[in-house]
Amino acid sequence: MVQTNGKFLGCDGVKIFWQSWRADNPVAVVVISHGLGEHGGRYAELARALVAQNYMVYAIDHRGHGQSYGHRGAINRYQYCIDDLNQLIDKIAEEHELPIALLGHSMGGAIAVGFALQHQEKLSALLLSGAALSVDAINTPIQLFCGIVSTFVPNLPSFNVAPELVSRDSSVVKDYSEDPLNLTSRVPLKTISELVNKVTKLPAQFSALTLPMFIMHGSDDKLVPAASSEVLFEKVSSVDKELKIYPGFYHEILNELPADRAQVVSDICEWMLARFPS
Repeated sequence: MVQTNGKFLGCDGVKIFWQSWRADNPVAVVVISHGLGEHGGRYAELARALVAQNYMVYAIDHRGHGQSYGHRGAINRYQYCIDDLNQLIDKIAEEHELPIALLGHSMGGAIAVGFALQHQEKLSALLLSGAALSVDAINTPIQLFCGIVSTFVPNLPSFNVAPELVSRDSSVVKDYSEDPLNLTSRVPLKTISELVNKVTKLPAQFSALTLPMFIMHGSDDKLVPAASSEVLFEKVSSVDKELKIYPGFYHEILNELPADRAQVVSDICEWMLARFPS
């Protein structure tokens, strides 16, 4: 397995970092869109498993995250993230004449759904893990406050992503807290405002999705309610769609207790193999 990385200029001149894990004889490409406050490197374990099944894997670091440039944690425009992802996927399509599956987690899931709604023809499948398709965890007064104040001070800190809510595995929580590429400061107000503004508009468009979809969520996710994935599953027009709610799992189903995350990785590989045989 060969690992490579690079950067490109995003739509407004921000340098965007990507990395890839290469298979010798790939049959498809999986592009990973990570969540709020983290980075693509945290998906290396999944990437290795997919490469072993002859899938090439790419992971983007969204602007303001990981090794990409921009104010830490700042998403000034939700559309910029979709456009960044579009640039990377166009690059992949130019270099590899292979089916492309997009896998999005949490905020990256909301970005992935937004991308699919705008560029569905570029994808062969959409996989989602704890996709942030609901802002119910943010109470209405805070939503309104973020929307108003972020207009004047977009980078004003709001709140941290609580590491103890991402996984039941204490070692994962510790690693999350100590990872220098994760967001250690509070999330900028504008990021929250943008997510609230865009995510609340997505459900009205779900029926436009016809891609093969694998929707995954932890039943005990305290950051994004599993009910939001159930709504997505019911509303999309995809004929080939699967919803899997993992009992007791927290937000990061791919970083749960060892046996549990191994099951999720296995499920993803099996789902891919059924549609893109190696």
